[in-house]
Amino acid sequence: MVDDYLLNTITDSGTNRMNLLQLNPPVSVLTPLGNGIALLIIDYGITFNTVWVVALKEDGQIKHFDSNDIKVDKNYTFGILK
Repeated sequence: MVDDYLLNTITDSGTNRMNLLQLNPPVSVLTPLGNGIALLIIDYGITFNTVWVVALKEDGQIKHFDSNDIKVDKNYTFGILK
């Protein structure tokens, strides 16, 4: 549901827009640096890939990943088994 998420559209002084989506609940993901929890998704528009903001489970570091580098971790509720 949209009400469960925080979606902000940020516009600079020009015509550039950015959408920021806070994931609630956070999503468990696989990254090139290991397992993590996705907290935010940043969409800069159709000319850029979506950026995922992830807290790494190993040490809590916050990293930004291109959408091509993210996989959703196993989730038996939704039938994601790989």
